[in-house]
Amino acid sequence: MQLNFTSATARVVNTERCVLECLENAQTSLDGTPNLLIFNATLGHKFERIFQTTRASYPSADVVITSCCGVVGQDGVSETVFDMGVMMVQGEQYSISHCDGFYGYTAYEKTLQLAQDLKDQNEDINMVYFVGSGIDTNNSDVLFSLLWLFILFLGLCCVYFHCLIVFN
Repeated sequence: MQLNFTSATARVVNTERCVLECLENAQTSLDGTPNLLIFNATLGHKFERIFQTTRASYPSADVVITSCCGVVGQDGVSETVFDMGVMMVQGEQYSISHCDGFYGYTAYEKTLQLAQDLKDQNEDINMVYFVGSGIDTNNSDVLFSLLWLFILFLGLCCVYFHCLIVFN
């Protein structure tokens, strides 16, 4: 069992064209159809349009979309209002969890909730990709919750910050 990753970025004002450019550029490095697409899009793009355009190209893929202040790609950092990046994942050894009401003062409890949901989906977790609310997150509590559940109870895992997506 193996996961394959690829990514691409684009800077296009029209959301549909930006999504299609990202998908086309990323797909060239992937042999087959992705199972998971993770988008980081600046505030100039509407999530619903990103989802609809992606769903037309990959109807069975899981799609996660997050907002950001810029993207980092092969060409460096870009912080315009119309930047977008996508990470494609091929393989089925991942789990996704999300929750509402995630704030600095709820970070510990909400992260435990997310982590427990992931553990219930699959106990063979070895890496976590965390997408938080950014400015209103108590990252110390997030890390402590993840470390407590995954390292102490499931063994060593890598924790990557920035919805929890777990790769097995």
